[in-house]
Amino acid sequence: MQIQRLRVTYARREAVMYISHLDTMRLWERALRRGNIPLAYSQGFRPKPRIAIGAPLPVGYLSEGELMDLYLSRRLTPYAFMRQMDPVLPAGVQLVGVEEINPRLPSLQSQIRAAEYRVAFCSAVLPGAIGEQLQQLLDATNLPTRVERRDGQTKDYDLRPLIEDLWLYRWHEEHCTVGMRLRIGNGPAGRPEEVIQAMDDSATIQVIERTRLIVAD
Repeated sequence: MQIQRLRVTYARREAVMYISHLDTMRLWERALRRGNIPLAYSQGFRPKPRIAIGAPLPVGYLSEGELMDLYLSRRLTPYAFMRQMDPVLPAGVQLVGVEEINPRLPSLQSQIRAAEYRVAFCSAVLPGAIGEQLQQLLDATNLPTRVERRDGQTKDYDLRPLIEDLWLYRWHEEHCTVGMRLRIGNGPAGRPEEVIQAMDDSATIQVIERTRLIVAD
């Protein structure tokens, strides 16, 4: 029986940046057991803890704003949750915030509309030209993109509708950091690598960090 729904914001650092979505779920299940969190369970022959991660984070990405909803069988204040969980979380996972939300709201996955990223890369393009290239992407009516899938097949689609905003964070010599807000959710999701490729196909990406998941009101 579910009594309460908590929304957890957490960061994923270098120590766990190469684990899969499935392993992330297992990591949280183990940590929540160690923290004695009173999770609610699904019904059926093999009940499972009611944990919902907002949007799978690709392997190799960092993050400072992942979202996860937990359904509890008895009430626990956000402060008590953080106090119980902080000592048992593995290296590379850090709690950022916890809030109680209405259990009747739609699923977390269905509420996510976009994500913001910070991407660091090396480029021979001059700083002024980087800004121009970002604006050219925003001004484009379409950006035909071809990606290769894991099965070796290719897929063609238009990247432009998935880009909501782009901006320049900083530039130092050939090292550049840009920000981007890309659509995710139902249908195709924007990927930072493909935006950088469309902007400068000679760039070498160093770090991709998801800074925020944007949830519908």
